[in-house]
Amino acid sequence: MSSARRPVLWYVHHHGVGHWRQALATSRHLDRPVVFASCAPPPSALGERCRWVELAADQEPAPADPTAGGRLHWAPLGHAGLLRRHCQLLELAEELRPALAVVDISVEVVVLLRTSGLPVISVRLPGRRDDEAHRLGFDLSEHVVATAPAHLGLVPPGPTTHHVGFVSAIGASDVPWRAGGPIVVIAGSGGTRLDSAVADRLARHVPHRGVELVGGRRGQDAVWIDDPTSLLARASVIVGNAGVGTVADAVALGRPLVVVPEDRPFGEQAATAAALARHGLADVVDDPHDLDALVAAVEAAERRGPPDRALARGATGFARLIDETCGDQMAHAS
Repeated sequence: MSSARRPVLWYVHHHGVGHWRQALATSRHLDRPVVFASCAPPPSALGERCRWVELAADQEPAPADPTAGGRLHWAPLGHAGLLRRHCQLLELAEELRPALAVVDISVEVVVLLRTSGLPVISVRLPGRRDDEAHRLGFDLSEHVVATAPAHLGLVPPGPTTHHVGFVSAIGASDVPWRAGGPIVVIAGSGGTRLDSAVADRLARHVPHRGVELVGGRRGQDAVWIDDPTSLLARASVIVGNAGVGTVADAVALGRPLVVVPEDRPFGEQAATAAALARHGLADVVDDPHDLDALVAAVEAAERRGPPDRALARGATGFARLIDETCGDQMAHAS
């Protein structure tokens, strides 16, 4: 394989589907092979130049010293699954000789691949990430990607930090926005308080509006749709969590958004929700079972109107950074 066509090795975190959807959206803009490595399967079809390698699971109860005395996030002693998945990643690196690795997200994978001689691009999520482990991962990375617009202040600026904008996996839609239409509730797959009970109560509270529920985990009460573009495009208002993937999809379609921030490590969704409210991009409801507050937020979001869809063009910027970094590494190709 010529140096111009060397592949990208992309580590995809298994929690929820947001990491996967972000990776797939970006890979569509890359004219090179991409090998995804994750212990979770992709939520939709891969592109023709892409393949997925399933990694061993690294979770088990009562791990011993998982943080290595606070210096890492997940490196439990004597964990067979962790050892196997690291072996798999190194075997892939040896087989592929990739131009670079993209890590979304794992400090330990950044350390493993960078100390094995691979340049790494890391994804940085919102929230407070100034602990020792995060700083190590970012310091070892060639670039740190923030998948949110810079003006929101969700990720602090830095010499290697690139704000590419929201990255959406949503399909193209030309359906114009109009007020007074259906409300679509998105149940996140990584754990959520938005479920059929919330959607049903909201529907009874606003009988003149249609309320539809989409998302969740396969087999649960929400409707799983690989590409929810057509459903979301009918919405006058989208209600979802404050994960950057949910926000990106709403913005990409130009739909007003109400967010219910979930409890996530490092205050990720709380920070995102606060920034969105501060910049007029979403209304925030802390308790989705407070129907008066939820309806008031929906009405306020509708009065605010559609967001600027240009804020959700991060996939092209992310892909451009990958290509540029691959070019930087061509001189070192074997």
